[in-house]
Amino acid sequence: MEKMLLKIAMLFLGAAGCLFGGQICSAQESELWRKDWQRFSEAIAPYARAGALELHGDFREFNRTFSKEVEWRGTLRAFHINGVAKNLTLEMQPIQIPLPAGSSIEVKELSISCANEKSGCAGWSAELIGKEVIFRTKLINRNRGYQPVVMLHDKGEESQRIEIKTYGAELIKDTTADSSLKAFLPEWEKAQSRFINGDPTLWKQHASHRDDATILGGFGGYGEKGWDAVGARYDWASSQYKGGGATIKVEYLSIVVSGDMALTVGIEQQEGARVGDQQAPTRRALRATQIFRREDGTWKLLHRHADPLMEKQTPSAAPKK
Repeated sequence: MEKMLLKIAMLFLGAAGCLFGGQICSAQESELWRKDWQRFSEAIAPYARAGALELHGDFREFNRTFSKEVEWRGTLRAFHINGVAKNLTLEMQPIQIPLPAGSSIEVKELSISCANEKSGCAGWSAELIGKEVIFRTKLINRNRGYQPVVMLHDKGEESQRIEIKTYGAELIKDTTADSSLKAFLPEWEKAQSRFINGDPTLWKQHASHRDDATILGGFGGYGEKGWDAVGARYDWASSQYKGGGATIKVEYLSIVVSGDMALTVGIEQQEGARVGDQQAPTRRALRATQIFRREDGTWKLLHRHADPLMEKQTPSAAPKK
């Protein structure tokens, strides 16, 4: 059968149950479909093959099992709003739903209807179109068991579609910022590599030139604020590195993204660096905390705090100032 682009319509209500494929659920493995859209098709497969999607099987048991809150991710492709409702169309990763005859039907589009802000539609807007989002909703049957939560409609080959009933969706997170930061960090590490070889040009291109930029550098000092002072500090710090051939490897301990702000905490291992009057290449490690901000759609270094990595010491053994 030719695979078709299908639409899923969603309604909001909740129920529970813990049956999976006709067996008692184990606490963790059987519930993975609630967080993983790809596993949803695996979870409903036993019921789908038995005809529950077409009222031929035990769809009431099916409803008890799958009328639950889910948290999935998809890419918003369309957003429509009128006086009484919002309608969202999300592109999901394709999944295959088995049918009793032994064939299957592909589902990769999800439609969500929301009446108003109070019914779970807060935060959605046309600005999210094209962005990957994480959302939460409840699969539900409003007809009190008279049809399945997931239902097969129009069994003709040219018009088959799957409908998943739910209503409203809570926007959890726009993951685009996470993805764009992950794409940016290799470029930033390239700038760091050039920096420890005496060239701060790319570093400065990736840095914020605004008045609230700050630096607490690894070579000490009180700290600088504002681009004039911060830019000059970058030039001076990079000039302390001599020659070429130095490399850097960053171990990120934490990466946090929230909207247009991001934080990284990591250990920067420098190999082959020559600093100051050192003639021989040495290994150097820094602890670094960095704050990035998206400015005109591009990540820029807003703040950096770095200091040499050293063994943990009691206060009495700490170096004197």
